[in-house]
Amino acid sequence: MKKFFRLVSMLAVAGLAFAYTSCTDYSKDIDENSKEIESLSGRLATAEQQLASLKTDVASLQTAKTEAEKAIAALQTSLTTLQTKHDADVKKLAEDYAKADEALKAEIQKKIDEANAAHEKDVEAVKTLITALQTKVTDLETEVGKINETIKTLATKEYVDATFATKDALASAEEKIGALRTDLTAAEGKITALEGKYDENVKISEILVKIAAAQKAADVADSLARKSLGDVEVIKDVLGTFTEKGSLDAKIDLLDEADSTLKAELATKFNSSDFQKTFDEALKKAIEADGIVGVEIAKQITAAKTELEGKISTLRTYVDGKFSKLFSIAKQLKSLVFVPDLYVDGIEATEYTYADYTKQAVQAGAATTVTDEKGVTSTILAVAKDKPNWWNYNVATGNDARQYINVAHAVTYKMNPSTAEVPENLAFVSYEKQVITKAIDAIPVTAEFVSAANGDLKVNMNPVGQKVSGKGMASIFALQATVKNADGQDTTVTSDFANLYASKLTFNAVAFSKATYKAVPCGTTGLYDHLYTTAQAAVGNKPSVVVRYDNAEGLDLSEVVRTHIAIASNSAKNVAHADYAVKFPNNDYGISYKFELIDYTSGTYTTSESQHAFLKDGHILVPCASTAGKADLEATGEKAVTAVGRRPLVRVTVQKGDNIILVGFIKFEITKYTDYVTADPFTDWTYKFQCNGDVKTTTWDQMVDNVIKHSGLTKEEFCNVYVLDTLPNSFAVQYKYASDKFSVANANEYFGNVKELKDAVPGTTTDVIRWTLFEDDLSAIYKLSGHTKTIWVRYIYKGTTPTSEYEGIYVPLTVKDVVKPVGSVSKKLENYWFGDNMANAKINVARPKANGSTIPWKTDINQVWAGNRPVFAPTTGFADAAASYKYYFAPIQSTYTINGVKYVLSVDSNKVYDKYEKPTVGIEVKDNANIQTLELNNALDITKGMYTDSVLYCKKGSEPRVALAILNQETGVISYPENAVAKELLNAYESKPSKFEAAELFANIGVTAYSSCNTALSLSGAVNPYYFLRPINADGVVGKFFIDGKDDHVDESNINLFDLFDFVDWRGEKFVKAPGDYTNLWYFKYYNVNGITVDLDNVTTTLDGGVLGTTKLSAKTSEVELSYRFGPRTAPTADYKTTTATPVGVNIVAAAEPNWGIDHYNGLIEKFGYIHYNNNQSTVSEDFTIRVPVSFTYDWGVVNTHVDILVKHI
Repeated sequence: MKKFFRLVSMLAVAGLAFAYTSCTDYSKDIDENSKEIESLSGRLATAEQQLASLKTDVASLQTAKTEAEKAIAALQTSLTTLQTKHDADVKKLAEDYAKADEALKAEIQKKIDEANAAHEKDVEAVKTLITALQTKVTDLETEVGKINETIKTLATKEYVDATFATKDALASAEEKIGALRTDLTAAEGKITALEGKYDENVKISEILVKIAAAQKAADVADSLARKSLGDVEVIKDVLGTFTEKGSLDAKIDLLDEADSTLKAELATKFNSSDFQKTFDEALKKAIEADGIVGVEIAKQITAAKTELEGKISTLRTYVDGKFSKLFSIAKQLKSLVFVPDLYVDGIEATEYTYADYTKQAVQAGAATTVTDEKGVTSTILAVAKDKPNWWNYNVATGNDARQYINVAHAVTYKMNPSTAEVPENLAFVSYEKQVITKAIDAIPVTAEFVSAANGDLKVNMNPVGQKVSGKGMASIFALQATVKNADGQDTTVTSDFANLYASKLTFNAVAFSKATYKAVPCGTTGLYDHLYTTAQAAVGNKPSVVVRYDNAEGLDLSEVVRTHIAIASNSAKNVAHADYAVKFPNNDYGISYKFELIDYTSGTYTTSESQHAFLKDGHILVPCASTAGKADLEATGEKAVTAVGRRPLVRVTVQKGDNIILVGFIKFEITKYTDYVTADPFTDWTYKFQCNGDVKTTTWDQMVDNVIKHSGLTKEEFCNVYVLDTLPNSFAVQYKYASDKFSVANANEYFGNVKELKDAVPGTTTDVIRWTLFEDDLSAIYKLSGHTKTIWVRYIYKGTTPTSEYEGIYVPLTVKDVVKPVGSVSKKLENYWFGDNMANAKINVARPKANGSTIPWKTDINQVWAGNRPVFAPTTGFADAAASYKYYFAPIQSTYTINGVKYVLSVDSNKVYDKYEKPTVGIEVKDNANIQTLELNNALDITKGMYTDSVLYCKKGSEPRVALAILNQETGVISYPENAVAKELLNAYESKPSKFEAAELFANIGVTAYSSCNTALSLSGAVNPYYFLRPINADGVVGKFFIDGKDDHVDESNINLFDLFDFVDWRGEKFVKAPGDYTNLWYFKYYNVNGITVDLDNVTTTLDGGVLGTTKLSAKTSEVELSYRFGPRTAPTADYKTTTATPVGVNIVAAAEPNWGIDHYNGLIEKFGYIHYNNNQSTVSEDFTIRVPVSFTYDWGVVNTHVDILVKHI
C-alpha cells in the first residue's frame, strides 16, 4: 500500500509540474516580448497628451495598489489555510503512527519532525515577503503622490521641462513597480514550494486552485506594471518623434488580448472538472485496492496522460502563432537616423565630391621641326592623313565645353531596431533650405540599397554636384522607407534631415608614377614629374622613360602614368595637388587613358623613331624592328636589336568617354640595358686625415670577387672587353647615385681621383683601382654623417661611346671612415699654476734683483710648461700634425666693472676659417670650450682669424680701446703696456700667494699645434686663463689705536704711517720681514714706491652707530680731527694739513741694494710721515673705529688701500 501510494503521487505531481512549467515559460516569453514591443512603439507628441496619459497612469497605479493589497490578503489567507492543512496532516500522520508497526514508527516520526521544521521555516519566509510587499505598497503610494504633484505643475512648465519631469517621476514609479512585481513572483514561488510538500496528503485539485489564485494576483500586478512601464518608455523617447500615439495603443491592446486569452485558456484547461475528477477517482481506487494497481486504474492514468499531452501540444501551437506575430512586429523598422561624415556650421552633413573639367580640342602643331637635347633635328609627322600636324590639344570652346562628372555617393543610416528587416521601397526627399514647397533636382529621388549590417543601412544617392545649393543656401535631404505595420498597412518611416555639401574635383595634369621618369617637375613634395603637354616639348628634351629592346612582353603604359588632381573643399579633403590613384584608388569617376604613337623622324637620314615600337592591346609599348619603314610586329625580343637608340613618342590622353580631359606626351628611349649592373662595394677603407692625403688600392682578388664576376666573363675576357670610363686626364669619371638613378657627378662633387693601374705585362695579372684622397677631400668627407662617402666609377665597352646610362658595370668605392688626429696640451709645471686642477697660470713682473726694474714688463709663458714648451702628443701615426705651435688670445674674454665703469676685454677676430669650405666666410667662436670641436670637425687655417690674435684690448667705458697685453705668438712672450687703463685694471685686484684665487684680472690664452700645411690640430686643454699679478700689495695693520684726550705730541695721539701698513710683493715677500729685519727694505726702491696720498676727506667711522666704509667722520662730528704730518712731534707751531708725500727720494741714506739697514728704515719712517688725532671737545665715553683711505704710487700705478684704527676712550 505504501509503495503504491508513493508511485501514484509521484506520477500526479510529475504531470502537474510539466503542465505548469510549460505555462509559466510561455507566459514569461510573452511578457518579455510585450515589454520589447512596448519600448519600441511610438512616442507622445505634445505635453497635453503627456498630461492625459499621466492621469490615466495614476488611475492604473491606484488599481495596481488595490490589487497588490488583495494579493497580500490572499497570501495571508493561504498562509492560514496552509497552517490548518499542516495541522491536519500532522494529525493524520500521528494516527498512522499509532496504527503502524514498530518498523514504520521511526520513519513516520522522522517525517513529522521534518515537516514541522520545514513548515516553520517556510512560514517565516512568507511572512517576510508579506512585510516587504506592504513596504512596496507604501512606496507606491508615495510615487503616486509625486506624479500627482507633477500633474499639478505640468501645465505651467515649458514643453521640454514637462517632458523630463514626467520621465523622472514615472521612472521612479517604474522602479518601485518592478520591485513589487519581483516580490509577488517570489511569494508565488514560496507558496507553490510550500504547498508542494503536501502533495501526498492534499488533493491535486486544491493545489491547482491555489496556484491559479496566486498566478492571477501576480498577473493583475504584472499587467498594470507593464502598462505603466510602457508609458514611461514612451515619455523617454518623446523628443524628435514623428510616431502617433494610436499605433502604440493598438500594439498594447493586441498584446494584452493575446496574453489574457492565453492565460484564460491555460486556467480553463488545467482546472477542468473532468480532468480533476478522473484523476481523483483513479487515485481513490488505487488507495482502496490496498496498493494493487488494476487494469482499470492503469487505463485511467494513461488516458489522463494522453489527454494532458494533447492539450499541451494544442497550447504550444497556439502560443507559437502568437510569438510569430510578435516577432514580425519586432522586426518592423521604426526609425532611421542619419550618420554624418562631417558637420557644416554645426549641421549634420555628408560631403559629395563631383568632378568639373573643360574638354580639350585637338589643334594643329605650331611647328614641325624640333632640335633635341643632343642637337639632332627632328620632324614631327602627321597623326592621321586627314589631319596632318594635329598632335596637340587646347581648351575647347562652345556651350558643351564645360563638363561635369557625377557618381553615386553612399550615405549611412542607423536602423531602429538594429535587427529590422530592410524595406524594399527606399527613396530620398530633398529641399532647399529657403524653398519648402518643392523638391530640388540636385538630389534625385532614387535610393539604391548597398548593404545592411549590424543595424547600419548603407544606400547610394546620385546627386548632381553642380546643382547643389551654395552661397548661403543648403541642400537638405532625408531617406524615406515604406514598411508594413502590424495590420499589414503601408507606413512611411522618414529619417532626420541632413545637409548635402558639395566639393569640386578638378584635373591638374598627367603625371608619372615613378621618380626615375623625368619631364616637367611637379613642384609638390612626394609627387612625381608631369608629362610634357606638347609634342614639341617632349621631342626637344631628353627621353623620359627607357625600355629594353628585347622586352617582348612590353611596358604597360597604364602603370607608367597617373593623374594629378585638386579638390576644392572647406573640409579636410581640400587639396591643391594630389595623386588621383592615392585619393581615389577605385577610379570612381570612370576616367580612362588612351595611348597613341606619334610618328616623327630625326637626323639627316630622317630615321623614323616611332616606327620601332607598337602598342599592344592599346596600352602596352613593345619595341620592335622596322621593316620597309614600318613597325614589324613580329620582330620583337632579340630581333628588335636594331631598335636600340630609337626614341618613340607616345601621346597620352585622359578621357571621360570620348571627351578629352588632359593631354601629355612621353618620349621613350629603346636601350640595350634598362637595369644597372653594379659590382660589390669596397667598404673596408679607412683614410687618415693628413697634409698629403691618403691612398687606397684594391687587390687583384677583390677585383675578381667584386667586379669581374658581375660581367659573366673570365678575367681575360673582361680585360679584352671592358675598360674604365675615364676623363682625358686618365682619371676615372665619377658617378653619383640618387633617386634610383646614376648620373655623372658635378665637378664640385668629385672626391680625389681614381685611376686604373695597369699591369706591366698585360694578361698576366689583374688590373686594380687606386683611389687617392687629398686633405680637402678628407675634410669634406669627415663632415658627412658617419665620416663615410661612396662614389661610383664605371667599366664600359672598349672602343665605344656609351649610348645609355645603363651600359657597363658600376663599381662602388666607399670611404668607411676618416680618422683625424687629436692631442692634448700637457706637462705643466705645478709651481706656475694654481686653482682647481691647476688650471690657472700666472703672469708677473720680473723678480727683484740688484740694479733691476719692473719696466718693461715682459713674461715668457713658455715657462709654465716642463721643458719650457707645451707637449701635444698627437694620435700615433700623425707626427706631422704637430709640426709647429703658437699662442693666441682666445676669442672670448672677460668684462670687469670698477667703481661703476665697465672695462671690456676683446680681440681682433672671434672667427676661425676652414681651409676648404667657405674659406673667406669664417665660423664664429661663441665659446672657448668649443674650439676643440671646431678644430676636429674642420680643417682650420692657423694663418687666419682667431689664430692671429696677438693683442688683447681693453675698452674703458666709452673711451677708445687700448692695448692691455701684447703677445709674441712665436716666442710666447707677453708684454704689459704702461698706459693708464692697463694700470687701473692691474691695480684693481690684489694678488699674492695666500690669495691667488682673489686675483681676477686674467687673459684667456690658447695654444695651437699645426701641421706643415698650416692645419690646426684638435687639442684638449689648449685654452687657459693667465692671471696678471699686481706687483705689490699694501694691507692695513690690525691693532693700531689712538687714545682720546691725550696731548698732541705723545704717541697715543700720533701713529707713523709706515707702521700702519704691511707691504708684500706678488711672490708674498714682505718688505719688512720682521721687526729689526731690514733686508727687504730695498723693495721700496725696486718697485719705486714714490707717492703717498692720505684721503682725510673720506675717513669713515663707527662713531655713533656709523658704518665703516660708508659713514664719514665729518658727518658725525667736526670736533674730532685727523691730520697727516711730517717732522718732530712737538707742540704745533703751524697748522698741519698735508695729505701727500714722496717717500722714496734722494734724502734716503744711500746704500747698495739689497743691503738696506736701520738708516733706511728711519728714513722711510720720516718720509712716510704720521697721522695725528685730536679731539677739541669733551672726551668720548666709548671706543670707536676710524677707517683711513691711503693710496701708494709705484711704477705700475696706484694701490688703493685703507687702514682701520681704534680710538680708545680714557
